[in-house]
Amino acid sequence: MAADERSPRDGKFLEILGWYDTAIKDENFKIDLARVDDWLKRGAKPSTTVASLIRRARKAAPKA
Repeated sequence: MAADERSPRDGKFLEILGWYDTAIKDENFKIDLARVDDWLKRGAKPSTTVASLIRRARKAAPKA
């Protein structure tokens, strides 16, 4: 999700960009890369975990 850095960790968010479930094996996340790219262009900074998930999603994405 995209959240304002001034908001509390479990507080209000701006947009849900995907999900991640550590209890599931293998395909345990889904990310909307188009929306992520839009937020990154606006200056959003992903956490270490989210950056790792973005890299994994880009590797798995079909090549155009």
